[in-house]
Amino acid sequence: MQRSHILLCMTSALVAQAIPQSSTQAPTLSLAQLIDGQIDRLNTLKLTDPAQALAEALALIPDPLPTFDKSNFQATQRSLKDQLAVVEVKFMAGTYARECGKWEQASSLFKEAAELATSTKAPTKEGVAPVRKQWEDAVAEAKVKIAEAEPKLVAFDDNPRFKELGAKADRTMDENIEYEKFMAQKADLIQPLQVWKNNIAEAPNALAAFADLEKKPDAYIEPCINSS
Repeated sequence: MQRSHILLCMTSALVAQAIPQSSTQAPTLSLAQLIDGQIDRLNTLKLTDPAQALAEALALIPDPLPTFDKSNFQATQRSLKDQLAVVEVKFMAGTYARECGKWEQASSLFKEAAELATSTKAPTKEGVAPVRKQWEDAVAEAKVKIAEAEPKLVAFDDNPRFKELGAKADRTMDENIEYEKFMAQKADLIQPLQVWKNNIAEAPNALAAFADLEKKPDAYIEPCINSS
């Protein structure tokens, strides 16, 4: 099984701030990164020494497994990646055990992998729920605000004095000042309108990404069940 990574388009309020790393300190690898770094080597090792591949795969599985952190969206993403990485290594270990003729151990590992993948579904949904609601609320508010703002913008453009000044090729200094005030007022109407419309335009992508994240464990559950 290959895991894919979801790239999310989020507002700045939802983007985690980067923590500067010391130039002399290597960044700490996540559990998923540690496991990912061993997968190709283990799959190669299994071809010549499946028993050793099994032992090393099992050694990658932490005991106890880290608690699923659903405190915010970024934490939910990280926890899901970490736990699905463990699902993957358990699945791999099951295939290695089968290569060694250890059928009961293989079946047990496949079952554990399926159970772990299944157990990630509820906390992932809970971790995604708040940020999904933020987007849904932002869209609902944007629709109300747009409905209020667009008629005001139309009425503003229909202002006879604004139209008169806009049509003049040569304005006096006082007329230019007056016209610039009109334009500033119009900008105050247009700028939030663009933000609200952008929220509505971006929402489908964000909501689809949340749904994809929630469905990610499903790609692991079925193969594990079918192998057990």
